[in-house]
Amino acid sequence: MWHHFVTPRSVIAVTIVASVAAASTIGFMGYQSYEKARSEAVSEMREVTRDTNDTFAMAYNHSRDSKNKIEAANALLASSESKTLDSVARDALAAEISASEASAREAERVADELSREYKRGLAAFNANLFWPPRSAAIADELSDETEAAYLQIHASVGTLDKAMKAVEDAVVAWQAEQDRIAAEKAKAAAATRRASGGGTSKPSSGSTTPNVIAAPPAPAAPTGWSAQGFLGQYLVASEYSLDWDPALCEPGYICGTTLFSNPPLITLMGTAAAPANYDFGGGRYVLIHEAAHVKQYWYYTSRGGNYAALLAVVPAPPASWTRPPEYWPLEYMADCSTTAKYAVAGTYMRMAGVSSCTPEQMAEAAKVW
Repeated sequence: MWHHFVTPRSVIAVTIVASVAAASTIGFMGYQSYEKARSEAVSEMREVTRDTNDTFAMAYNHSRDSKNKIEAANALLASSESKTLDSVARDALAAEISASEASAREAERVADELSREYKRGLAAFNANLFWPPRSAAIADELSDETEAAYLQIHASVGTLDKAMKAVEDAVVAWQAEQDRIAAEKAKAAAATRRASGGGTSKPSSGSTTPNVIAAPPAPAAPTGWSAQGFLGQYLVASEYSLDWDPALCEPGYICGTTLFSNPPLITLMGTAAAPANYDFGGGRYVLIHEAAHVKQYWYYTSRGGNYAALLAVVPAPPASWTRPPEYWPLEYMADCSTTAKYAVAGTYMRMAGVSSCTPEQMAEAAKVW
């Protein structure tokens, strides 16, 4: 591989100094103009050496960075399979991956060729140093070759960032569409339940599986306490909207859902005039969990969050998970985000059989806040 030619600048400088010292044994010819010409040639060669070394370093960095980005882009391409509304963004990313692979190969080829030319030019320079005009011409020629190589490598540097962001946005848009469809079904089901007088402890949700917590017999909420006021510790009013549904949970339970709309819609049990009492441990967990969903929406849709990074740390859905698999990452990580604010093992953590999220999951989950 070419990268072993990326020689520390000091080594190249020592090579030139040693070569110049050897050439100086030819003797002082008594001509000041000759010494000046030779000194200028040596100085130029040193400058060429620095430029060449910088070019090798750029090629090496480009190859390393391209490898890392290509690996991340391939992972995103695989994880987004069947999770975009169309193939436009994924096709563009696949093309950008191929272009980046080609540019990395081109950078290596140019660096290999420059390495050979540099070694040839350095040997010729040292061999002709007794005649400064000739050595200076060799240094000039090598300088031109180095500059041309630098420009070629710089031009070959591709970017995957924009294409990756487009795919991440497409995945979020696809998720939002699934949520919208599910929300319509949920509202229709809720209307049917209300019309029939029935109920269920696990209604459908627009985007998130409802958190259903058995509510113990509780006294009325303390004066001044409200679910909306509690949410205000974690969300600003412009980040979400709030709705109420008396049939959201079976009597004796507390639950909540969040629809990924713009802004996200949190639905709680009860009515605005007669809300259910969320002022106990389980109820507060539900509220923070739904607030975490709101934060997820904004972080991964408009704040530059990398949804692929979330997918990379989430465990597989447990066997007890019956909802579509794409809902699981949001639910599990909302529990991890909740844990960052409220030390409790949430519904989905328990479903996964864990009492705590991993450090990697906590690091990603905390980003939404």
